[in-house]
Amino acid sequence: MFLVVVSLFVLGLFYVLLSKQPLSSQPRKQRIRKPVASLRSESDCKYDMKSLRIPRTSGLLFKLFIKLAYTRLGKKVIVPFLMKNSGLHMFDGVALLEAPTYEPLVEYEPSSEENYTFSNEEEVDKLMELDNKRSGDRPLTVADYTQGYQSHKFTPLEVITSTLKYVEKNDPILKSISQLDQHSVMKMASASTQRWQEGKPLSLLDGVPVVIKEELKVAPHITYNGCSFLPTVAEDLEEGTVARRLREAGAILLGVTNMQEMGFGVLGSNPNSLHGTPRNPYDTDRYAGGSSTGSAVAVAAGFCPISIGCDGGGSVRVPASLCGVVGLKPTFGRVSSRGCIPTAHTVSHIGPLCSTVTDTAILYSVIGGADSKCPITLHQPKLTLRNISNTLLNDITIGVYREWFEDASTDVVLACKNAVKSLEALGATVVEIKIPELEEVRVGHMITIMSEICSCMAPDMDEHFNDYNLETLSAAAAGYAATGVQYVTAQKQRTRSIDYLKEIFKKVDCIVTPGTACVAPKIPPDAVECGESDGTTSATLMRHASYANFTGIPGVVVPVGYDKDGLPISLQIMGRWWEEHVILRIAYAAENGVEYRAPVIHCNPMSQT
Repeated sequence: MFLVVVSLFVLGLFYVLLSKQPLSSQPRKQRIRKPVASLRSESDCKYDMKSLRIPRTSGLLFKLFIKLAYTRLGKKVIVPFLMKNSGLHMFDGVALLEAPTYEPLVEYEPSSEENYTFSNEEEVDKLMELDNKRSGDRPLTVADYTQGYQSHKFTPLEVITSTLKYVEKNDPILKSISQLDQHSVMKMASASTQRWQEGKPLSLLDGVPVVIKEELKVAPHITYNGCSFLPTVAEDLEEGTVARRLREAGAILLGVTNMQEMGFGVLGSNPNSLHGTPRNPYDTDRYAGGSSTGSAVAVAAGFCPISIGCDGGGSVRVPASLCGVVGLKPTFGRVSSRGCIPTAHTVSHIGPLCSTVTDTAILYSVIGGADSKCPITLHQPKLTLRNISNTLLNDITIGVYREWFEDASTDVVLACKNAVKSLEALGATVVEIKIPELEEVRVGHMITIMSEICSCMAPDMDEHFNDYNLETLSAAAAGYAATGVQYVTAQKQRTRSIDYLKEIFKKVDCIVTPGTACVAPKIPPDAVECGESDGTTSATLMRHASYANFTGIPGVVVPVGYDKDGLPISLQIMGRWWEEHVILRIAYAAENGVEYRAPVIHCNPMSQT
């Protein structure tokens, strides 16, 4: 491994010395890309997403690598070489003619169905009634809680007391909940119990436990954002809209969840002293995915049926996929970001992670909608759950970009193909599509998210440099090396990609891919103490995720099977801006054909009441 670090240094030195475009030279002649309007033909589109091969580092050599990377020579030698090896210099020497799009807010185009009166409450009732008729094993759901409370089989106080015992027993292993205040939790449970006894619950979520990612301010907890110290950017943060709406619905805010530090990664690794790396309930020797790691683990383990995460590059959908739960990244601007650390504000989306599609729809309907204190939410159409329960899909056209869809492990591709066949059997039409410039989207997204996270880290880099995880510093080294020109060019690429999607969505209602290209990776023994840098595995997990973040479209992952080792596999469904109800409908249909398998670590708090 020492030779790897030395080789990187030497190769980087040669790159600087021999490159035709040294970092300090004048800009070279620009290659002008054709505008989108001239590239409408699918014959112009070739699958170009690269499978990265980035050297993995860990342990003492990882520490040495970080020290070298932040030296003056390292910034000129190691970091530029790694950026080039990761493809992050793709936009150098390229001129895009489009205007930049800094926030992917896309105007809603109403359909003829908008004229019909529709009740979200009635649709939820239909979903819960259908769920009750399903046979076989299934995870705990919101309905299990509310029906038990309504029938006085048990009370919120009894259920939460039992839940806290399970958390105390199992979470030292899983490390899903980073902060839990028992006094405030029991106070909420007591108030909910009284409301149910009086027959005056506030909503379906009254008395239902929920956990929220540590990236959002939730009183009385500290918004560490996965760090071992309070980031400067979080010091004056007030509890925001999502937490407030959950409180108003009567939900029990059980605690805040463990996450990858600063949201800088998708493995779910966080070896710092305050958190520890969460474990996957299906196999505790494996990662649970990130960065909304604890939110997925808590739901999969049965601590709660619903949770909140934040998705900047798959950070809801990746852990949901690896832990076998449903994860929704809504349209950009659908859910208020007030009260959330603005870590990667132009690609980040707050969204639900839940046991089932029904629970996802319920939670989404509570947290979504316009917020007068969050400007990006003010131009959205009315939130609807229209027809989610309708699993006859004759009016749905599904788009599959075959090369992208099949760029995954054999088990993943097989399970996802079977899921698509089941959707066809329900009447859906499946057509092949092409999506241009996927590699450009990957690079544009990486430049955007790394630059934005680094701007949040900047106030603390001097005082807390040694307190950050090595993996965070490794990613930040590349983020700080990105230039303003690269960032603006990435936003021009965002404009192009949104324009492409508008054309594609004239032909299809959704685009399907695997949720992740592989199942949950094993945690190497040498990564336990101080983490690891594994860009190859991270890129594999993100392969199908970042497109939705960059363009702002909604995406949902739903479990559709298991690999030979019993690890969950998910299908991703992405749809038009503001049409979450369409992708949730397709996800609900896909969910119907899957036999649920409980994780190795799983509890039922109601069984002890």
